[in-house]
Amino acid sequence: MIALAALIILGVAVTQHVGVWRIPTVDVPVPADLEKLDPQLRDYLRLQLKWVRQKPVDPTRQATLGIVYAANLLWPEARRCFSNVTRINPKEPLGHLYLAVATQESGDYSVALQLFRQTTKIFSGFAPGYAHLGTALLRAGNADEAEMVFQRLTELAPDEWRGYAGLGEVKLRQNKLDEAVRFLEKARVIEPKARMVAHLLGLAYRGLGRTEEAQWELRVGLNAVQSPMPDAWGMIGPEHVRLLPQQIDLASDYLSEGRPADVLRVLSKAAKYHPDNLTVLEYVGQAHRGLNHFEQARRIAEFMLSLNERSVNAHVLMADVCLDLDLKDEAMIHADRAVALAPDLARPYLVKADVIFAFGRTKEGLLARQEALKRDPQNPLIAVDIGDALLHLLGNPQEAEKFYEKAVALNSALPLGYLRIAEAAIQLHQFDRARNAIAQARKLDPQAPELAHLEARLSGQDETDVPR
Repeated sequence: MIALAALIILGVAVTQHVGVWRIPTVDVPVPADLEKLDPQLRDYLRLQLKWVRQKPVDPTRQATLGIVYAANLLWPEARRCFSNVTRINPKEPLGHLYLAVATQESGDYSVALQLFRQTTKIFSGFAPGYAHLGTALLRAGNADEAEMVFQRLTELAPDEWRGYAGLGEVKLRQNKLDEAVRFLEKARVIEPKARMVAHLLGLAYRGLGRTEEAQWELRVGLNAVQSPMPDAWGMIGPEHVRLLPQQIDLASDYLSEGRPADVLRVLSKAAKYHPDNLTVLEYVGQAHRGLNHFEQARRIAEFMLSLNERSVNAHVLMADVCLDLDLKDEAMIHADRAVALAPDLARPYLVKADVIFAFGRTKEGLLARQEALKRDPQNPLIAVDIGDALLHLLGNPQEAEKFYEKAVALNSALPLGYLRIAEAAIQLHQFDRARNAIAQARKLDPQAPELAHLEARLSGQDETDVPR
């Protein structure tokens, strides 16, 4: 009787709260043209879809599928997945945020704005929601509401530069330039490398008549793009990219950041579907060089040449690898071949210069780098390379300084250029000039490892510059 009574009571409870306890019915979004997608993406989606279908009411699986779709620019499908997440687990703020993001990326801006507002209303302590809402409001031309949103963001996340940058942009639009500068300079302190902050500061300085500062900031902030506030879901997005152009972009970023293992992680997947793609092979080869896997890199270069003997990048890679292996004569053969195949490109001359330097022919190597600069005169890194040869190999800091100056004229946001100017200036006993260059480098990259070394060299030096 007791057991029966308990069941009756439970039955009543279930009846009374059926709206709360019912598990929602959700679909598993599938692209209509799944079979026509790139094979790499298609096969990856099949695996993900199989996993989600095993338990479609699992919010983690729906969210992961949504992130997969978003990472591969399938926004309508991503939108449906994130909508499912909000129904299955309405207490997850990222589900609501990403539903708004996917709606925005699908082109439905007015609905997206309402969803961003709704997210901050439901989750009043969720900082990324305010960051996205503020940006969307500025895009919609609603600066007054954006001001309140960004103010709330600074309260929730005082160490997040986007809140202060957002307030700075609001003040710019309100033509309150002094206030804009105050907020933007605070954002700069938090994140010195944010190019968007530099761009906005440049606009504010220009409005205040601070012309020289404005020119500097606008050059630093050239081509700045808005970057969203990081969150847990966004951090895993790159793991799910399966479109080759985006994978190559990721590999390029990782290589420039000195992360060769990540290059291999990304492109090992792509290589299975694109085994003859020379760009994929080149990045994989460069990654192996970065990991000191020189023989593996050489095999890759040989394979590239077997696919296309006229591949300039294959000859450049082979020349680099041969230098790694101290095979200088073979390196020269491939460098010369690269120059012969592409006499109008800078890269073959750069690798040829490296080979010539390896033979100890310094002046000839310098000439090769200068030939590279002629072919790519807007490349500041080539100018730095020429300056380095003059400074470190030929002991000519005065001439080296001219090329470092050229580099920062081409790209005023290049910390390396200022660090090299400081190094040359110290050798020329132009200590005030060196300090100024170090200050500029510090503004751009406070964590640059060369800063401490250069400042130590300056310590105790004369305060007076030798005339230039």
